[in-house]
Amino acid sequence: MQHKLPIHEWLAVFGFIAILFALGALSLFRGDSILHEYRDQIQVKVTGLVENPGYHFLPPGATLKELSPIVKPLPDTKPNISASESLKDGQTIRYKSSLVTVHIKGAVSKPTKLKLKLGSHFSDALDQLEIEPDADIAKVQNRLIKRNQQTITIPRKK
Repeated sequence: MQHKLPIHEWLAVFGFIAILFALGALSLFRGDSILHEYRDQIQVKVTGLVENPGYHFLPPGATLKELSPIVKPLPDTKPNISASESLKDGQTIRYKSSLVTVHIKGAVSKPTKLKLKLGSHFSDALDQLEIEPDADIAKVQNRLIKRNQQTITIPRKK
């Protein structure tokens, strides 16, 4: 025994197929316009200490100067690339803290840890220390802060 669909059920099936076809065509059309909008741009991924991490589109040849206002880096952070370097498609830029912990010992009232900016000089931190009278500051005041967990020993005058 053969079952035949009534005409109104066939119309419902064809209507459903037509709707699916229209939705598929619409998504292809809209997808193409989105791709067209970003076709002439590069995509970079930004992570770390910024207000707006994620993927961002920029014109080719853009630098951190164009990217920074978009991602809004937090204070005392630095990116893993040079500010003048051109960004590349697919590149990941990571912003990390430029503050490091420096251990101070020697001719101070008590050993201490300070948060100092990477690349600064030890002399920038002297006002944060209780230095003993016989400290020989001249030997360490120009010491460069090079890495996290750096130890600086202030010698005593002889």
